[in-house]
Amino acid sequence: MPAPKRRCSSHHEEGIALVTTLVVLLAVLLLSASAARNVLLAERATRNERDYQIALQSAEAALADAELDIDGTAGPERARGEVFDDPTLRFSPDCTGADHRLRGLCEGGEPTAWLRVDFDDFSAAAPTVAFGEYTGRRFQSGAGSLPVQMPRYIIERLPLKTPGKDASTAARSSVYRITAVGFGPTAATSVMLQSYYRRVPK
Repeated sequence: MPAPKRRCSSHHEEGIALVTTLVVLLAVLLLSASAARNVLLAERATRNERDYQIALQSAEAALADAELDIDGTAGPERARGEVFDDPTLRFSPDCTGADHRLRGLCEGGEPTAWLRVDFDDFSAAAPTVAFGEYTGRRFQSGAGSLPVQMPRYIIERLPLKTPGKDASTAARSSVYRITAVGFGPTAATSVMLQSYYRRVPK
């Protein structure tokens, strides 16, 4: 009786090769997807950092503009330096007033004015001051990589406690807290900065 013939194992080997190829392809696909995800995350982080820097520079520009506003260094048709020269003139608790010269100038109240004011109000009756409104300076905003809105600020007058003097009888000071908000290329990005400024008497 002849011995049985052994079957060729080529089909089995081809099956193993196919599975191995599929596993390698799957691994390459996963690595590619992970690399693409990392690239997207890096691009998003870079874009967010760029937007933050634009908003930060915008807010810094508003702080500088507010200092010029306080000093009254703009042209006579815009400047309101006389408002800051008069220590008896009361600012508004809500940073508005019938006198347009008092807009954005805040007096006392709790919570403090910069916590009460809506810096996202861009209307003509907003309690905040847009960059250049009282200084005549220009600031580019709009589409692309420019800030989506003009930076805005408010100015609070603060009491200055002089050592050795009765605080209850102290005259109003010329120390101001400036709160400015700058915006990035999208409305979702904004930066708030504060500074204290003491006006030098003229």
